[in-house]
Amino acid sequence: MSIQDVTLSIQTDRSQYLSGDNVTITVTAKQGESPITQENLKLYVFAPDGKKKFTASLRTDNYGKAIALYRLQKKDDSGSYYIEVQNQDRFLALSSFIVLAE
Repeated sequence: MSIQDVTLSIQTDRSQYLSGDNVTITVTAKQGESPITQENLKLYVFAPDGKKKFTASLRTDNYGKAIALYRLQKKDDSGSYYIEVQNQDRFLALSSFIVLAE
C-alpha cells in the first residue's frame, strides 16, 4: 500500500461528553475509495495531561470499519482527550473529544 492510497479516519458519536459517559469510537480504513478489510489497528485514548487512558486492538470488518467503546470514569478530568489510531504499516489518524466539567 502506498501512503497516498491509505486513509484512516476516526469519528466519535458526539464531540462533548460528561464524566461517566460512554464514547463510541468508529475507525474507517480505506485504500482509495475501497474499504480495507481485516486490517489490524491499535487505538489509544490520551487524557488532557497526555497520559494514555485506554488502548484497544481492533480489526476492520467487511466495510473497513472497526468500533471501540471507551467509558469515561467519574474521576476523569475535564478537557480535550485525544484519539490516535495506527495500522500495522504505521499509517496514522488523530481525533479528539471534549469532556465537560460538571
